[in-house]
Amino acid sequence: MDYKYKSRGVWYSRSCVSSRNNPPFLATPFVLSDTGVCMAEHESNFNTQAFNGKNDNGSSDYGIFQINSKWWCKNNSSPSANACNTMCSRFLDDNISDDITCAKRVVKDPNGMSAWVAWVRHCRNKDLSRYLASCNL
Repeated sequence: MDYKYKSRGVWYSRSCVSSRNNPPFLATPFVLSDTGVCMAEHESNFNTQAFNGKNDNGSSDYGIFQINSKWWCKNNSSPSANACNTMCSRFLDDNISDDITCAKRVVKDPNGMSAWVAWVRHCRNKDLSRYLASCNL
């Protein structure tokens, strides 16, 4: 079964089907992988406005990929390495091109996909073929 999620009028889906046009992230190599789609589902439930301000270290997570403010973006309320050189608030809109750019930067880090706890818990070493089963790739 294909589950779809709506965020401010934009449908994001864990398959290649959407209500109108394929959302922009489905056409991006980083996310058009079973790994990327699994991570986005478990981090934010495909919600572009997802916000988690309750991390033990005082950091917060932003957007569809739950990008962390301690390492990847600046939120003006806690220290940050700001490795993506972006304000965290930019990850809370429906234009996820900057989210994708930052996520690609995160993956280049030595921790790779393990930077996302939800990916480690729900996606790593799992059969993820169902995520793109309906795609004609």
